[in-house]
Amino acid sequence: MGNLFLNKIYIKFISVLFAIILWLSVSISKKFKLTLEIPIDIINIDTTQYVLIGNVPKTTKVDFYGIGKKLIKIYFSNKLNFTIDLKNTPINKKYLIHLNKDILNGPEDIQNVGILKISPDTIPIYLTKKSTKKIKIKSNVNIKTNKNYKIKDINFTPDYTFIEGPEYIVKNITYVETETLNILNLDDDTKYKIKLIAPQGTKINPKYTNLIVTLEKIDIRSFYNIPINLEISNKLKIKGSYLETDILKCNIDISGPAGIIDSINSNDFKISCFINKEIKDTILLPVHVTLSKYNNVIEIIDYTPKKIKIWKSIKK
Repeated sequence: MGNLFLNKIYIKFISVLFAIILWLSVSISKKFKLTLEIPIDIINIDTTQYVLIGNVPKTTKVDFYGIGKKLIKIYFSNKLNFTIDLKNTPINKKYLIHLNKDILNGPEDIQNVGILKISPDTIPIYLTKKSTKKIKIKSNVNIKTNKNYKIKDINFTPDYTFIEGPEYIVKNITYVETETLNILNLDDDTKYKIKLIAPQGTKINPKYTNLIVTLEKIDIRSFYNIPINLEISNKLKIKGSYLETDILKCNIDISGPAGIIDSINSNDFKISCFINKEIKDTILLPVHVTLSKYNNVIEIIDYTPKKIKIWKSIKK
């Protein structure tokens, strides 16, 4: 009894399997539409001397139409691609490559199915001479130090990169810029990895550089009651009168390296107010402060007054 039941189950399974196979056999004999992304391969281009200009797509979408069993072979093929051969292609000339079955590689059945649509179906080609050169780096880095420090040295390592691209583009490029970076309140020597920005249509190597910043500690020192020198133009006529001012002393704050700032004294400053026009009423004139030495490392950070009042009085 048990064997008879199993035999019936087996017969039913075989019948269903046969029916499925028969259905599939009939189905794949019908015609269907199949859409695939097909790779586009560029061959025979000397990349050491030439570069391909433009936006050449890596794939294109193809709508096939044909018998199911042939479309299945195409679907599972690993040799499907369009091949564009650039051998003996003239340079500096624009032209279009039309994608069709003649340059489509795949299984034998590829020629026995129809193509309804290829998108895109044309590829723009423009081959030109390649150029490579060593180029300087231009900084887009803004650094603000802590008030007790100043920048002693700043450099890029490397301070150059190699740029590669079409000759007509590369020859007009004189530098490569860094990414924009703001560094605030810096209070220690530091090193940053900075990205370089390749100009459009080119490639660069290396793509990064190292920004190295060295700081030095600075001191602040104040000077008080330094005389202001009134410098009067020889063209002015002040006979029978004299000039007066409300302030004749100046206070100055400077900053710089400790070893240098200590050697500065009040005689190293020149504080002037230039009078080069006739004075009828009370006027405000600017005060100018300069340092006679170490002005490349010592900074005048503040001084008062910035302006003084000048007026003319009649001699009695």
